[in-house]
Amino acid sequence: MVQSEVIDANELARLQRQRENTIAPELHSSVIAGMVSAAARFIPLPFVDDLVRSKCRKYVVKSTLDSVGRGELLVEFDSLYNEPGGMFSGAAAMAAKVPLKILLFPIRKVVAVMTSVRGVPLEVIRCILIGRTVRRMADRADRPSKEALRKAFDSAFARMDFRVVRAVISDALEGIDRWSDAAIRLAKKVAANESVQSIESSERKPLDDGAERIEKSLNQPRITQLFSEFDSKLDGILNK
Repeated sequence: MVQSEVIDANELARLQRQRENTIAPELHSSVIAGMVSAAARFIPLPFVDDLVRSKCRKYVVKSTLDSVGRGELLVEFDSLYNEPGGMFSGAAAMAAKVPLKILLFPIRKVVAVMTSVRGVPLEVIRCILIGRTVRRMADRADRPSKEALRKAFDSAFARMDFRVVRAVISDALEGIDRWSDAAIRLAKKVAANESVQSIESSERKPLDDGAERIEKSLNQPRITQLFSEFDSKLDGILNK
């Protein structure tokens, strides 16, 4: 009986380690949000991509906090979904930037579409890492300030070489028929709906299979090692 309890305890520890080093299926909502956020670049309307991106990242933060029973911390992590100086930084700042944004919109949209091969997987990666970071930080008693966290996150993200992950995600998406059509439809719904929970719409169902395919593709040692490296870089910057 004692031996059985020891075996069970060891097995539990092994499963816990496996869970911590596994990308799927815990971050399914992050992958979905990343796909929808990335698809906003294909909507030919000013400001929609900024709006959808912010809402999708907020959804990642909210769903992650809810999953660990810390939903009350949403405001503490708002820097991870609000762009510094972006459209959510204040009415005055937004109004000042509107003319320039409209003027540059055609150029920005063309660039966004032309760079989608790189930009789409990067947005999926970013949403995954936002969820991963929130999960890691939620129960810490010494959580950094929201400004310090955003600055450290952006710095760590910029220092990473995600070419392998981008290639894996791109390959996974190529195997999904017309995933972007479903993602664009949901992105439009997200843009029109004030609630971040609009991502839970039944219209996201076609994306679930795609997300599962991405998760399975990412669930390999070299990818989990890269994400662990990101964690280390982020912690190192915060501890300086």
